[in-house]
Amino acid sequence: MENSENLILLGTATRPHGIKGAFVFNLENKDNSVLQKGVTFFAKPLNGSSIAKTGKELTVKSISFGNKVFAYLEGVDNRNVTEEMLPFEIYVDRSTLPETEEDEFYMADIIGLDVFDIEKDQVVGKVVKYFDNGAHIVLNTKINGKHVDIPFVDQFVKLVNLEENRVECLIPRLM
Repeated sequence: MENSENLILLGTATRPHGIKGAFVFNLENKDNSVLQKGVTFFAKPLNGSSIAKTGKELTVKSISFGNKVFAYLEGVDNRNVTEEMLPFEIYVDRSTLPETEEDEFYMADIIGLDVFDIEKDQVVGKVVKYFDNGAHIVLNTKINGKHVDIPFVDQFVKLVNLEENRVECLIPRLM
């Protein structure tokens, strides 16, 4: 993929499936995944992966969605090769994603946005990344040099304003 700025994280591959070289994909949104047969994605290696640090383009040979998502990739047909490639992150070029509605956005769009503290009425930090804890999405932010996790729920995140480059929040306070 030419421009890494246009890459959107879809999930990770961390385990093999079966003996014929399938990968288990842990996708952030398996219900609306753009991954399907013939789709090319970009794999970025995690610790222990045999994939080059610069990453590698891979193509989905087949994919199955159910209790778990598993996929076969072009050119990988045995478990040993699969195990060597694991773990890696799965990215697609933003151009492969459907356009969003006016009031919608992709979670990747909020990375780098300013964190606006509603109580202090000022910008206090930036969104560094996000993750799904199983119950909801959590924003990992950097506020005053410290990492602060903010649950992405109505109680804490009041507004995402892409035009003003900010997320308006009630910042969780330590007791």
